[in-house]
Amino acid sequence: EPRCAVTSSIGANIATASGQATGSPIDIGAMPDITKLFSLTDAQKMNILQSRFHPGKSWTAPQRTFGKKKRRIGDEFFDAEKYPTLRYSISLDGLYCVACVLFSQGDTPITLRERPLQDWSNATKVVSKHLKTQAHLGAQQRAAEFVRVFKEDQPTVLACMDKAHAEQVARNR
Repeated sequence: EPRCAVTSSIGANIATASGQATGSPIDIGAMPDITKLFSLTDAQKMNILQSRFHPGKSWTAPQRTFGKKKRRIGDEFFDAEKYPTLRYSISLDGLYCVACVLFSQGDTPITLRERPLQDWSNATKVVSKHLKTQAHLGAQQRAAEFVRVFKEDQPTVLACMDKAHAEQVARNR
């Protein structure tokens, strides 16, 4: 019996994972080299942006030891309305900011972008601070613009510039 499911708003059930899951195609932490996601197609980026892990009622997050206390990810981090850009990696038991992973210009801290946040004792503070940074807000804005262009099937700015350049060259001949 499945204990959790990974779903997407652009598709039905994408993958089902047990408590021992080691990743799925949309587990951002299971990607071969998270620092090279620029090579993804627009459709792959869209799938990552709109896919998220939803723990089932019987799913229990792994525990980590911090000092003398054992902690696990809090349920609040799975709230898509409160944290729309956070993605939980079931393979790494950690959080990523999908906007920063895909659209950061390298100006955001490594944690949540290249490395998952796994320190559950300070997670709320780290995430709250991250969400207020200019770097995150810029990445979030680029992600929102990407989604808008993708859904409306509009050409990218570069494609428009290339077309305008080609038209200018044709007129000059």
